[in-house]
Amino acid sequence: MRSFWLTLLLYAVLNVGQTEETEYVIKVRTGTSFGAGTDANVFIKIIGTDGITAEHKLAGSGDPFEKGSLDTFTINDNTQIGDLTAVKIRRDENGWFAKWQLEKIAVQNKTSGKWSMFPYGSWTSPNTWITIPVRCDADYRKNPKTGSCQGPLCGTKMSAVSSRILGGPRVLPASWPWLGIVEFDNGGRICSGALISPRWVMTTAWCVYKKRPTQMRVRFGANNANVRLSTEQTINVESSFLHPDYHKYVLMSHDLALLKLSRPVAISNNVRPACLPSDQITLPVNDPTKRCWFQIWDRDTYDLKEVSIPLKTLSTCVKDGRPLPKVHESMICGKLLRNETGPCTSDAGAPLTCEAQGKWYLEGLSSTGTDCYIDGPKSRLFSNIRYMKQWAESIINSNPDI
Repeated sequence: MRSFWLTLLLYAVLNVGQTEETEYVIKVRTGTSFGAGTDANVFIKIIGTDGITAEHKLAGSGDPFEKGSLDTFTINDNTQIGDLTAVKIRRDENGWFAKWQLEKIAVQNKTSGKWSMFPYGSWTSPNTWITIPVRCDADYRKNPKTGSCQGPLCGTKMSAVSSRILGGPRVLPASWPWLGIVEFDNGGRICSGALISPRWVMTTAWCVYKKRPTQMRVRFGANNANVRLSTEQTINVESSFLHPDYHKYVLMSHDLALLKLSRPVAISNNVRPACLPSDQITLPVNDPTKRCWFQIWDRDTYDLKEVSIPLKTLSTCVKDGRPLPKVHESMICGKLLRNETGPCTSDAGAPLTCEAQGKWYLEGLSSTGTDCYIDGPKSRLFSNIRYMKQWAESIINSNPDI
């Protein structure tokens, strides 16, 4: 027993002051000019709000830093540096081709999964440390004191919700600035989606199932599906990702897709992202004092309208007076006491957002439509964003903008 305690004490003494290593993934894009590649050795330091890492050589298999190449490296460092603010990069004069044109660097903290971007776009000088500050995304702001990116600036909008549930004048574009219209080359159905960052849109898997990215684009800032405003933004879809468990377990499950845009939106009063669900905020289920909101497109006028809805548990939700078919927990349910959505609407993929502490959080996407000719109670199924948030974040973190 004595030897056990001596061993434990020795272990504690040897590990005093040691901190757990942080793993970083580093992506480096070399320029495309003539002679942009290099044979030189390249070294990096990562700077944060609380410190700086040791110097690390960027080495891997093959021949990195070729003209136009995108190379990936992994380093481990035991200095806790806080939020990333800059990188330092240096090359020597080793090899036949020592010059190097650096386009940009991306760094991912594997613990948080977050990527930070460091654009450079110029030639480098030998044996000189170059400091490249972090570039904040459009929905983030740089802290002038620390140099770190703060945000995201999500879930804010200029217009208050209407005092009327339905009817009256069409909704202003700024009322729901994260709302997008997913358009298809062959026309047909109208689908909606929600902007969650300058390059990413969430919609339902049903909307984009078997659709190629080249067939899709997303409109932002609209308040009529058939009339385009001069302030709208329309951006092509670069890639799409369907949840791997879509309809895998039961018919109504994992109805979620992510669309990566070909370029970032321009953040404005009419176009800005919704917040993803927060673990610190409880979903207002069976709370009679709170309602969430979703949007619909009138099938006659194509005007945008807004609808408030209380959320219910799946077990207590009924559809048109009958029990719902088996529904997976990747869905959430709302209950309208009557057909408040009007005579006929289109709302597949419509964002369901709930306000909490002054921000609007994307909690769902409309997964089932409303019958045009039934005026009785209505149950609405929405994809449960909170339930599938981890999958969405893993997709976004695996596809950085570099």
